[in-house]
Order: sequence, then structure tokens, then C-alpha cells
Amino acid sequence: MENGHQRVYGMTGSLFGNITAALNIRSATRLKPLRGAAARILFGVWLLGIVVFSQYLTGQVKASLMVKAPVSRIDTVTELLSREPPIRPVTLKASPFMNMLQFSGLDTYRALHERIVRFAGELPQSEIYTTKILRDVLDGRTAILMDTTGNRISVARSCSTLGGFFHVSSDILETADFRWYINQRLDKALVRAMDVRIRWLLEAGVPFMRHHEMFPQPATCFLDFQGAPGDQYEDLRFQDLSLAFMFLPLAAAFTLLVLGAELVVHRCARLRRPRLARR
Repeated sequence: MENGHQRVYGMTGSLFGNITAALNIRSATRLKPLRGAAARILFGVWLLGIVVFSQYLTGQVKASLMVKAPVSRIDTVTELLSREPPIRPVTLKASPFMNMLQFSGLDTYRALHERIVRFAGELPQSEIYTTKILRDVLDGRTAILMDTTGNRISVARSCSTLGGFFHVSSDILETADFRWYINQRLDKALVRAMDVRIRWLLEAGVPFMRHHEMFPQPATCFLDFQGAPGDQYEDLRFQDLSLAFMFLPLAAAFTLLVLGAELVVHRCARLRRPRLARR
């Protein structure tokens, strides 16, 4: 009986000693083999806790990086015209696109033309892609009616500072065929250089070179508009990792609870030891 209690006391004291040594940062650290069941138990619990905490923290970071907030998108002219408060559509000033809308046989296209005129949405290209207009688009107050390539090239310069994402509608308003017209009075050397540049891009045998020249900066603030869900991806914030940081004080509280339990067991073993010795 006495030997059994002394064995329990010795294991408890050894476990308490190992915890104290692990928490004492002033003590020298040296490698030595684990001896005793208490040391092995403490080491196993320590390793298991590290694995659980690392997996939990990794899962929290991965989940927080995929934070989504539902947001409605505008894919048709009808949706654009039916929004309240009214959305201001902006497009290129003095473009054939406005004539197409004005004389279209579709009521929605003519209504869109009236909306652009009423909100003074005809702007020169230098004013369409300003920071103010782009922020109005992110806030849902403005919609830019331009070609997809032009949007991606012009908006890409501001992707790093806007802090939001743009959506390209799936509804195509008009398919424009562009042609290259050059004034005959243009400098011959400049025309020759332009022709060489175009021929080099088309015939150099490098498939991605033309795309690289058109998009010198990646348009990272555009969502995939081909079958993507209506979600807006947000940046990782400190609040998203709150559970991970709450785990630290919870782990510390659990450690103190175990330490308190060990102290209670140690105290009880010391109080019962003299009585058992007298028997």
C-alpha cells in the first residue's frame, strides 16, 4: 500500500518537475534520453498538442483566405436599368456605340441611351478610368460600358490600390469590328516602325507575346465571369483569425488547469503519506 502510493507520488512529482523545467526559460537546455513514464507522457502530450494546434491554425488560415460575401451582379441591360437607386452608366464620348443605342429597335437599348444622356455618362477615355469612377463602380453607383479588353488593360493599373474586384457581364451589347486607318500625311518612318511592330507580334512565332504586350500588368481585380458564383472575395483580415488567437489563451488556461490538478494530487499524496507510514 505504501509502495503503491509512493509510486504514484513519485510519478506525479516527476511530471510536475518536467512541466516546471519546460516552463522555466532560465534553465539550460540539453539533450538527454527520456527516463520514466512521466517524462514520456509529457513529451507525448506535448507533441500531440503541437500537431493539433498546427493543424487547427492551418485550417483557420485556409478557411479565412476563402472568405466570401454574397454580392449581386449585373449581367443584362434590364438589371442595370431596374436597380434602385439608379446606376449611372458611363461610356466613351462621341462613339458609334451611342448611335447604336439611340436608333436600336430594342426598348431596353433606347432606355439605356436615355439613362446615359440624363446622367451625363459620355466621358473621354482619360476620365472613364479615374480612381473616382472605379470606386463608384465598386460601390455599385456606376457601370462602365466599354469593351472587355480595354477595361482589363485600363483597370489593371489600379488593381493594387482599389481593394476590390470587378465583374464583367455575360451579356454582350455589341460586337465591334475595329479597323486600322492611318493618315497619309503621317511620318513614313513612324508608319514603317508600326508595321514592323505589328508584324513582329503576329509572326514572331511566340503565341503569348501579343497577349503580353496587350496586358503589361495582370488584371488581378477581375473575377472569373464564366460560370463563377456570385461571390465577392475579400482580403484576409485580423478578425478572420480571431479563433486562432483565442486558442492560445485557451491552451494556457488548460495548462494551468492541469498544473492545478497536479498540485492538488501532490498535496493529497503528501497528506496521506504519514498516515500510511504509521500503519
